[in-house]
Amino acid sequence: MSKLNYWAVIIAVIVTFVASAVWYIVFSHQYFELRGINPNDAAATAMPAWQVLVVLARHLVVALVIAYW
Repeated sequence: MSKLNYWAVIIAVIVTFVASAVWYIVFSHQYFELRGINPNDAAATAMPAWQVLVVLARHLVVALVIAYW
């Protein structure tokens, strides 16, 4: 078994999570426009906390797979 750099994996998870959040913040207006959603009603579409944890777990799995590979 190869030795993994767990600090690098944790940093990769944080960086990819922040990058994806910035991506969705930057393009949220275009997304709402294309989907026909009123931006003022965007608060009703907030992501629940459990979904944020699922996204973090997904980033962790991908980072571990890439680090192991």
